[in-house]
Amino acid sequence: MAQWLRLVTQSTPPHCGYLEECQAPYRALDRLADETPAIVQLIGSGQKYKLIDHLFRNGPPTQQSDIIHIVEMQDRKQSIILFDCPTVLHPSKMDMTMDDKAGYLHRHPLKGWKLNQSNFQTTVQLNSQLLAGISQTVVVFVDDFPGSSSIIELLVAWARNCQRDLRSRPRLLLVSEEYTEKVDMQARFLDRLFRYFVRLQQMSDPTRPYVPSDVETMFWNCFESLHLISDCSGLLDRIMLHTQEMLQRRTTLGWAFSGSNLCYLLRQWISRFARNEIGAFDFVLAFRTQDPAAKRFEHHIEVLLHLTPKPQLAKMAKVVASALYMDAYPKGGHCPSDEHILSYVAPRVTPGSSTSMDGEKKPNIMLCLLVVLPKQGAAMRPLALR
Repeated sequence: MAQWLRLVTQSTPPHCGYLEECQAPYRALDRLADETPAIVQLIGSGQKYKLIDHLFRNGPPTQQSDIIHIVEMQDRKQSIILFDCPTVLHPSKMDMTMDDKAGYLHRHPLKGWKLNQSNFQTTVQLNSQLLAGISQTVVVFVDDFPGSSSIIELLVAWARNCQRDLRSRPRLLLVSEEYTEKVDMQARFLDRLFRYFVRLQQMSDPTRPYVPSDVETMFWNCFESLHLISDCSGLLDRIMLHTQEMLQRRTTLGWAFSGSNLCYLLRQWISRFARNEIGAFDFVLAFRTQDPAAKRFEHHIEVLLHLTPKPQLAKMAKVVASALYMDAYPKGGHCPSDEHILSYVAPRVTPGSSTSMDGEKKPNIMLCLLVVLPKQGAAMRPLALR
């Protein structure tokens, strides 16, 4: 995949009472070694800075808010952008200490799981909707929570949203200093987790008798996999390895992705961009297809206008107006290459304000989706939305 074809999502924490200075948009993107987009989401805002230390040559930057922006890895051929932790307390309930040297949040203790559950579930639900079909590696730093019961509650809350769509199942990596090869912590943890899923099953259907196999089925319908790894050196490499394995597995499965789901995702993304008042930007849809008669998706953009409330319509108009549609099906009869798509799209986008190191103007592409349209009758499977 060409370097410019990136999936960039932008969002703000959905916490109404959160500090104003902490509501700056944050982005999430993870380009692997083969330039395949993926998502790495970190939960636990204290230990995660150990991971960030691997990404900087001269230490982490000064940052007052708990928002993580783009981190360019200077010693690697890949870049990694991290989601911020969604489990954020209301400011009046926060109990954080600042690291005077680094200038960022050093601890984020959660006292007795006193999270604003509505905010947390809203964040989880938002991620499962916006990132439906996108590979997610969820890294949970267990040592940031007061006991394993909080982790259990977090995973159960996540499961209530993930089980609605199997494509949004995350791959869980639980990181802790207690997880060593000498102790079978994974079996013990899964045993406790299954007990909580029994309670979840009983809450959903009290009349249904308890069947252990049903509980395990419910769990694996919510999570693709769960791994317990130790918090030691080489943690970043292990996380990237897990993400690459997941991408290969999901590519082999060839998940379906319908046009209605594409319309829903576009509406959600554009609405959030408009609410953040980012301004006009180029919205590129690059379609690759092996079927010359494949249906175009302009009508999905038209549906966005009809379904959007009128107060937001004015903000969205400037966004939709700059959208670009293309078939990207050459007359030669074969699927176009990335270079062909780039040569088609680049002259048609509006130059942005960003400038590269060599002084060249970069297109102001805020969201670019590369969608694969297979032959007629087959399921649509996007490259950039796996």
